[in-house]
Amino acid sequence: MSINKIYSQNIQSLKQAINMTVLKQSMNQGNNMLTLIDDMAHAVDNTKIASHPYKGTKIDISI
Repeated sequence: MSINKIYSQNIQSLKQAINMTVLKQSMNQGNNMLTLIDDMAHAVDNTKIASHPYKGTKIDISI
């Protein structure tokens, strides 16, 4: 085998390894983001909404 062919194969292998690493990292970040969004949604669902202090009990009319 020539040295060029060996280097070419090594570079292809390295490219594939780097691409897989980048793909795994982006998938992990995506999963972390989905977990964060899900946690935020649960926090909003579990939050009690404060009632308006006078909504529905007073009428404000200006003439």
